[in-house]
Amino acid sequence: VGSRAGRGEVEIFLAKGGHTTAWHYDFQENFTVQLRGSKRWRLRPSRDRHPLRAHTLHFADDSVVEDQRNARWLAGGDEADARALAAPKNGSGLLHGIAGSRKRRRAADGEPAAREIVLAPGDCLYFPAGMYHEVESLGDDNASLNVSLMAPSWAEVISASLRHALLRRDDFRARATSDATGRDELARLLGEAARETSSLAAGQILPPALCVNVDSAFTVDGGDESDDDADDADDAGDADDAGDSDDDSSDAGVLPERDVLAPAPWVAATLERIETGPPLDQNPLGCLTFQEQLGLPHTKGEPGWILVTANFGGNEALEPTVRERLQLPCEAYERLKHAKAQCKAGTPGQHLLWRCSGDDESDAEQAWLRTVAWLLRLGYLVPSPS
Repeated sequence: VGSRAGRGEVEIFLAKGGHTTAWHYDFQENFTVQLRGSKRWRLRPSRDRHPLRAHTLHFADDSVVEDQRNARWLAGGDEADARALAAPKNGSGLLHGIAGSRKRRRAADGEPAAREIVLAPGDCLYFPAGMYHEVESLGDDNASLNVSLMAPSWAEVISASLRHALLRRDDFRARATSDATGRDELARLLGEAARETSSLAAGQILPPALCVNVDSAFTVDGGDESDDDADDADDAGDADDAGDSDDDSSDAGVLPERDVLAPAPWVAATLERIETGPPLDQNPLGCLTFQEQLGLPHTKGEPGWILVTANFGGNEALEPTVRERLQLPCEAYERLKHAKAQCKAGTPGQHLLWRCSGDDESDAEQAWLRTVAWLLRLGYLVPSPS
């Protein structure tokens, strides 16, 4: 899912007896596994439930303290400022209340006492973001493994999607200026940005393909079937990779082709939603590319493939949150080209082009139904709000 994907880090810590990592907290969700030796952990919750940056007390110097102060102000505002000013003055300048923290931190009035645990080989500890901890090695032969996981924040998800929506407009792509005319234009664009924000919907930003075990108006995964679906997709990818091994004329060739006619456990529920649910519209955050548009000729009457991407305008590298290559039967491929040529995202009545007939049992209509189901799953199509 591109720049909005979760990130992870794996670290190995080796320490001698008596080494202590002073009080601090991290902004990641952490799992530590004790491999050899033992460590004493002291833990205490902080007031920062969702920290933006680590509060690295043990690395306190002018190169990081100002960044930490700014991050804490964003997370706590004036309240964080008041707490910092009330802290003991152990240092000087920017380091007030931070330097000198290598000494064991005592609980202040009203604070819970630190919880102390000892990890032995084979023990695993989860400590969430914002949890203060101090770690002491209890022997010379000490090794532990730490796994840190970082999911994107809602601010990142929403702002990246809004950036994509704004970049579709010529006036938002214009270069900013700081003169009087520029200030007037900024005021106008802020109003336009508010309207663009209000037009975004959750289903446009998080299509069913990115949702796990969620049942809502825009989700097509069915409960416990999600894991089977992922396995099915992986198996299909393995099979298709063999057939695509000599196709290196486009970057899309490195993607496995998903055959829209191949069995998948989520399809039946999706087809039912298509037939009984609201009309479908094109997602303004979605993009559909035919193989000819990537320089690969297509012979009429033969199957063709398309590349579906979504929500890629939120970063300079244009990394999409969804990127899939679909293999379509010839009738569905031609019908999709016609529908795409006739409609434009947000055009009233264009949802009629995606209409399906469940009563038509012909192979061509069933292939079209499966194509629409895949486009709904990947977020190129979304339920119409009207």
